Amino acid sequence: MGGRILDYEAKTIKNEGLREGKSEGRKEAARNLIRAGKMSLEEIAECVNLTLDELNVLASEGAVKQGNAQ
Repeated sequence: MGGRILDYEAKTIKNEGLREGKSEGRKEAARNLIRAGKMSLEEIAECVNLTLDELNVLASEGAVKQGNAQ
C-alpha cells in the first residue's frame, strides 16, 4: 500500500514540474517575441497562451533589466 502512495506522490511531483517547465517555456518565448518587437502583445498572448497582464509584467521586467544593463 505504501508503494502506491509513493508512486502517486512521485507522479504528482513530476506533473507539477512539467507544468512549471511549460509555463517557463511560454514565458521565455514571450520574452523573446517582446524583445524582437515585431508582434503586438495581443498577438504574442494568442501565440504563447498567456494573458495580456502576464505579458505586461514580462515586458516591464525586461525594460527594467535592460535599463540596469546600460
